[in-house]
Amino acid sequence: LGELQQKLRSTCLIRRLKADVLTDLPSKRRQILVLAPNGAAGAVAAEAAAFQQFEKGIEDAAFAVEVSKASDDPDEYSDAVSRLRAAEAHAFEEIAAIRHEVAIAKVPAVVEQVQLALEQGPVVVFAHHRDVIAAISEAIPESVTITGGTSMTARDEAVRSFQAGEVDLLIGNIQAAGVGLTLTRSSHVIFAELDWVPGNVTQAEDRTHRIGQTKSVLVQHIVLDGSLDQRLAETIVRKQSVID
Repeated sequence: LGELQQKLRSTCLIRRLKADVLTDLPSKRRQILVLAPNGAAGAVAAEAAAFQQFEKGIEDAAFAVEVSKASDDPDEYSDAVSRLRAAEAHAFEEIAAIRHEVAIAKVPAVVEQVQLALEQGPVVVFAHHRDVIAAISEAIPESVTITGGTSMTARDEAVRSFQAGEVDLLIGNIQAAGVGLTLTRSSHVIFAELDWVPGNVTQAEDRTHRIGQTKSVLVQHIVLDGSLDQRLAETIVRKQSVID
């Protein structure tokens, strides 16, 4: 990596970290809050069982691909690869649906943590599903929301009212509100749900961690013990550290 960086710097690019060139941008702190499942225990258990089942199915399909490589029949390998891809696609769709159920069951715990955070100042909450965002907003009505269905006018008004201090809570979709917005009035970001891609999570964090921010930004991931999101959050935070 050192040799590669030197070659890149000497030939085609100069890379600057924000921390090096924008001295008014403080560092970020990331925390994973692992909460007891309580009322969501059934959903978490169902998610874990489904994940194990799909994981075994994918492992079996991948093993079949390896075995087919020794076959003289080229169609056998092609068929094995097709079955592996189909198993992966099916698993992704099913796991996504189960994660959605866990996210809905987790809303009361998220609301409780957000309310505690609001006692210390304005908060930005990110989620993935619209009904999760709506449920949090319904529980804390003194808030504004931004989703993919929010018009540009309403989006600008939501940001303006939040930045002006008219409301202390902005709840947004990770992709719809995770780019292009300045939310530096808050230095506290809470993720009620996660994206599969670490870069999307980092982009969302950076709505508060940008020019104009004067405080250290705290990023918290709220996960239930034993859930897939717990494993995902640990992986994403680890990858973010490597990327940083």
